[in-house]
Amino acid sequence: MRRRGKRGLRVLAAVLVVVMLGALAGVAAARARKVYSCVTRSNGAIRIVGKSTTCRASERRLVWNTRGRRGRRGRVGATGPVGATGVGVTGATGATGPLGGPTGATGATGATGAAATGATGAAATGATGGTGATGGTGATGATGFGVTGATGATGFGTTGATGATGGTGPTGATGLMGPTGPTGATGATGTPGVGLTGATGPTGPTGLMGVQGPTGPTGPTGVGATGGTGTPGVTGPTGPAGTGITGWELVTGTATANDNTTPKTATASCDAGKVVLGGGYHIGGTSTQTASIASYPISNDTWVATAIKITGNPSFSIQAFVICADQ
Repeated sequence: MRRRGKRGLRVLAAVLVVVMLGALAGVAAARARKVYSCVTRSNGAIRIVGKSTTCRASERRLVWNTRGRRGRRGRVGATGPVGATGVGVTGATGATGPLGGPTGATGATGATGAAATGATGAAATGATGGTGATGGTGATGATGFGVTGATGATGFGTTGATGATGGTGPTGATGLMGPTGPTGATGATGTPGVGLTGATGPTGPTGLMGVQGPTGPTGPTGVGATGGTGTPGVTGPTGPAGTGITGWELVTGTATANDNTTPKTATASCDAGKVVLGGGYHIGGTSTQTASIASYPISNDTWVATAIKITGNPSFSIQAFVICADQ
């Protein structure tokens, strides 16, 4: 049994060495590989591509090794299974003890009862005579250990025609019990077998670092207790009376020519002594094929607006507006 156990351990160790060499070879081969991808700038979606693939304008290229930075040391591997329990040799069976004591002597046979014949009755059928006495029972033989002594024969009298029943014979004395034989010695207990504990399996290699997942959603805003109302501050002095906006006016600038030239720029200016408060523009012609690219105050008293065509070859014009007030 021990030779077979050692041979099984050697086979298991050889299999573990082959598996570890295969895993190390796979890791070494993975070191030289790289993963090529295109990442969408707007939402971070990753698209795995080939080495020579060109990413789209809305994407950026991202390359990483299939083997990431070395991870932290892994946990200790689980303890290997316990070896098979050894089988001890069963001890020899002890010798059988002797049987019980000798058989008791057979009890004496009881005496046979007298067979007295009753007197013959008259010609007419007379009354039935009483039953003759039963012969006494023979004495019971002594009870030996194991074998019981034979029971004495039951005495019986011949039934007379009308004779009386014979008396019961005395019971024979019980034989003495033979001595109990000695108990046989218990056989020696076999030595318990001791199984070898299996070797602890090797720690598996650290897995490759995965691609970083997207940022999780922002947690709910915490609700803090509202602080008590502060003491009202001292009222400040009354400011000087405001003059308000005076001399408000809307000035419409001159529209540009309505043709297909591009870009087009229009202006609108305030009268002398007034300043710009705001402004805007209006595009005439095919406005669905044109767009404004600028609309702002170019100075304190002038608003400017610029438009271009974006599709086709439409004819269009642009006109600027400016809101003015006294300076």
